[in-house]
Amino acid sequence: MSFDRSIDEIMARDRVGMKKAKGLIYDFILAQNPGTKRVALYKKIERARKIYRLKEKIGLDKIIYIQCKLYFEIYQRGNSKSHRSLYRKSRYGIH
Repeated sequence: MSFDRSIDEIMARDRVGMKKAKGLIYDFILAQNPGTKRVALYKKIERARKIYRLKEKIGLDKIIYIQCKLYFEIYQRGNSKSHRSLYRKSRYGIH
């Protein structure tokens, strides 16, 4: 994950610990997004890490397969415009 690589780069370049490197990155992100609170940023980064770990563990092709299967089941239950739109998105890989 690029976040972890950034931490390693800062630790090597500035000769600081992991906690300080993370703090510097968080400060940079918060400066770019002034409306974001630090706690919300922690939660967003943790969620992104969980998704990344899941993707690495089971593979992107299986995730896409499951997503397509779910869209198709939704499509089969009803024939409204929203269901057709969901099926079309899953079929052509549009997310």
